[in-house]
Amino acid sequence: MRFASLCVVLLAVVGVASASETDVAQQQRAAQDDTVVGLPARRPTFPATFMFGVGTSAWQIEGSGGDRPRSVWDEFVSTLGDREVREAESGIEFHERYAEDAELMADAGVKHFKMSLSWPRLMRADGTAIEEGFDYYRKVFAALQRRGIEPHVTLFHWDTPIWCCANVTTANMGVCDGAWADERIVKDFVAYADAVFSRLGEGVKYWTTLSEPKTVAEMGYGAGVHAPGKVTVREQLRVAHNMLLAHARAVSLFRKKYSHLSGKISINLNSAWAEPASASSEDVRAANDAMDEELGWFADPIYTGDYPASMRARLGEFLPRFTGEESFLLKGSTDYFALNHYTSYYVKHVAEGRASAQLGMSGKPQPWDITLTSESSTAPIGKEAQSEWLHVVPWGLEKVLLRIKQRYGNPQIIITENGIDVAERPSIEQSLDDSQRVKFLDAYLGAARGAMHKGANVIGYFYWSIFDNVEWVDGRTKRFGLVYVDYDGKYGDKMLRYPKKSLEHYSSYMRGDAVSVASLGAARASSVEGTIKSAISSFGTKRQGELHAVTGMALTMVSVFAAALVASRVKITTNDDEVHDEHTTLV
Repeated sequence: MRFASLCVVLLAVVGVASASETDVAQQQRAAQDDTVVGLPARRPTFPATFMFGVGTSAWQIEGSGGDRPRSVWDEFVSTLGDREVREAESGIEFHERYAEDAELMADAGVKHFKMSLSWPRLMRADGTAIEEGFDYYRKVFAALQRRGIEPHVTLFHWDTPIWCCANVTTANMGVCDGAWADERIVKDFVAYADAVFSRLGEGVKYWTTLSEPKTVAEMGYGAGVHAPGKVTVREQLRVAHNMLLAHARAVSLFRKKYSHLSGKISINLNSAWAEPASASSEDVRAANDAMDEELGWFADPIYTGDYPASMRARLGEFLPRFTGEESFLLKGSTDYFALNHYTSYYVKHVAEGRASAQLGMSGKPQPWDITLTSESSTAPIGKEAQSEWLHVVPWGLEKVLLRIKQRYGNPQIIITENGIDVAERPSIEQSLDDSQRVKFLDAYLGAARGAMHKGANVIGYFYWSIFDNVEWVDGRTKRFGLVYVDYDGKYGDKMLRYPKKSLEHYSSYMRGDAVSVASLGAARASSVEGTIKSAISSFGTKRQGELHAVTGMALTMVSVFAAALVASRVKITTNDDEVHDEHTTLV
């Protein structure tokens, strides 16, 4: 390149090439880093129709802004302490900042945004709608859609209205009687769904009814560590049953009354992966039974009309039964499989005598042990994230996706939640440099792509979450976001947003960049253009027209040179139906 050392254009090209080589070296080092086991050597590539998105939920970001009526979670948090109450009341002030946040997301290349609606904000106990609440969400949708962002809407993400409770108390046995434990809530939920579809349905292509009903049942009514804080075997199974019926009836309503909306509807089901601790037949069977509970508890009724046989055998009369009509409504009540996945674990069989008396964390009889190590190794299944329950196991996602493919007729799958929390560090610069999350993204997206190569019909991936937010009982202490939220104004104004390194990285996926070198992504374009303009100005003052002409020529040459540089490493999928048919080409 020495012959062009005085050429302004090639000065810029040298800068891009150097950055590219640096990024390749960094990527090679990252591939050798054991922070994320299973990290692919190069970034995975996806069909052009694949949806990349981000998500969050109403209670975690909106707070009580706009005088939102109380939910069961507000009542539960009031038993935890004053700090938790303050954090829940403020959220991240999305209610006040939604337009700015929509702008931030658009600038980052977000095109799909999974969000939930606040049931308490929208409905009264007498069944009438709160029109001010609907007006607020119309404004949120409009702010998103004006910027090219498509809302993917969840009707319920844990914030049950307080008026659903038959009794509200702060006693040890929970803060709410009734609600999801009372079958009358099914009618209330369908009335709420009807009000939402009729007022907000236009323009929404993807809906889900409920988010993680398994978590609500197990953690809220079994373990008692989530709202409403109940601890009982029978009630958690009844809650799960009622949530399935609420989903089925809401879907039936949607398909009969609102078919003109042409939307698709599903339910967000969460599942870890349960890996046998050894190759023994007992451990393999125990792991399969664990997966029946992890995934099949809710997915089997939706795809087959009844609970898994292993759950019926183990839980007996505790497990409710569906009527013929209920089973008919449930079977086929999704248009796509909406999967939330975070972690994996090993499963080991335990002896029958001990199993009959053993209750799992959920409070149900559990004839297996959950462990982080296998029989053949003392190494943990994956590295621990900030949360002790979350271990980074990319291959676990691939196995869940393949189980869905094999067990449920290979439906379309959208991974509607997947993410990692990374602890805050002493300085803002350190907190924004979340390289662990960058590696996590590539590894888990690589696992999703691996499942696709094996035939799984995965059509989308949503990272959780776009913003740091109020992580339920953990409050502000856990940070899952691609965007840092300065809750208390340590580095400037309160609630100021700071994009992290991971947002820049994930932006290249969302923008559709198929290249494996991050420096060629749109996030770096402004710095390249600035380098060119600075070089031009060093040769003296130019007329504005000349500057634009030379800049345009330089950027064109940069693009051609950069594309040629990475051509041998770039892969794009040109045939969605044949995911194996990939070839090397220019982007």
